[in-house]
Amino acid sequence: MRKQYPFVDTWVTEKLLALVMYLFMVTLALKFGRTGFMLSIGLIGTLRWMAYAGMVAMNKQPILF
Repeated sequence: MRKQYPFVDTWVTEKLLALVMYLFMVTLALKFGRTGFMLSIGLIGTLRWMAYAGMVAMNKQPILF
């Protein structure tokens, strides 16, 4: 079994970045989402970062770096 670490394997780093951005978008939607526009931006952002993390995890190919 091969061990994979962030900042060593680039796809794991991107997956970790996607998780951090997902949490940021959830926080944006829940804490600062006072209007419908901010709530929708937070919702769309969370869905996109979750899809991106899943895509990187399945393909194991870095896209951003």
